[in-house]
Amino acid sequence: MNKTAEILTNEDAGGIYGTCPFPTENDIQMRIDVDKAVRALPPRLMLICRLIAQGAPKHEIYEQAGISHTTFLRDIVRIRRIFTQRNLQIYIND
Repeated sequence: MNKTAEILTNEDAGGIYGTCPFPTENDIQMRIDVDKAVRALPPRLMLICRLIAQGAPKHEIYEQAGISHTTFLRDIVRIRRIFTQRNLQIYIND
């Protein structure tokens, strides 16, 4: 499966994008940019991002990552900083 197919699946068209049958060009570019940023992260930060994207509760994320709550919070700051450096801060939810 190519990278575009990994990023965009048929499930995306009906789920995330509601009534729109296909994602817009901006949606696609956002997903590509965020995916590139996440893939460039160190493994633990990548895991945290993936778990957040899956909607895992905080306690499950730091348990699965094998870190303390304090370390989890520090890692979130690191992830935010990296996204901001890549001009992706608009994709970070507060």
